[in-house]
Order: sequence, then C-alpha cells, then structure tokens
Amino acid sequence: MNGNHLLKSLQTMVGQARRGMLVVLISPTMTTVDDLLAYSLSLDAIINSSDLDNIERILISTIGRSRKFYAIYREVLAAEGLD
Repeated sequence: MNGNHLLKSLQTMVGQARRGMLVVLISPTMTTVDDLLAYSLSLDAIINSSDLDNIERILISTIGRSRKFYAIYREVLAAEGLD
C-alpha cells in the first residue's frame, strides 16, 4: 500500500472533503469488508476481487453504513449553515 498514490492522496485530504465521498478499494489480496483496515487506510470499504459477484450487495450495505455514520455530522453542518 505504500506505493499507492491514490491512498496517499486520500489520507492527506482535508476531512470535510473526504467525508463527501465514498471510496472502496478492490484488492486481490485484502479481505472483503475488513472495516478496521479500511478505516485505517481512509477507505469506506475493501472488496476482495474474488467477491465481485456480490459487489451490489456490498456497496448497498457500505452506502447505508456511510449515510448512517455521517448523518449527525451532516445535520450539524446544515444547522450551522455550513452544508
């Protein structure tokens, strides 16, 4: 992962900008939906390439979790007129 320029860019991105996107890594070696690893890499999810048949289910779940996780954050921004 050290040579992955996209991951390096994500990890140095300003928090507010990063929270406005959903980032999923497709990897032949990492475990699907390893939430702790994904979080440590500034990702929303990891999908092992062998699980691409289930990508729709995984993405629907990932999107739902992301919306739920950031719901309060977005409410506060809206209340402060910062959205």
